[in-house]
Amino acid sequence: MTKSAQVFGDATIYEARTKDFIKNQKCTGNATFDYSYIQLFGDRNAVSDATIKKLGNAPMLFPTTFEMVERSKNELIKCYQDFVIANYNMFQYVK
Repeated sequence: MTKSAQVFGDATIYEARTKDFIKNQKCTGNATFDYSYIQLFGDRNAVSDATIKKLGNAPMLFPTTFEMVERSKNELIKCYQDFVIANYNMFQYVK
């Protein structure tokens, strides 16, 4: 079972008074669900070691689209946070 989701966004800095563009960065959040389980009926010697390792896996529910977007959202938020931290010296607070 495989499912993936991606969310995209831009982080942009503008000068507050003049609205001049300063810097932009594209951000992406990815989430992947890749799971397999196997039921064996027959000769255990006929399958590979990698397949035998999957024999212990129990069936799992397939994640909803909402769950996949939530997982990828966390990566997107981290990208935005990293952008702000890396460009913190560009921010100036005016009273």
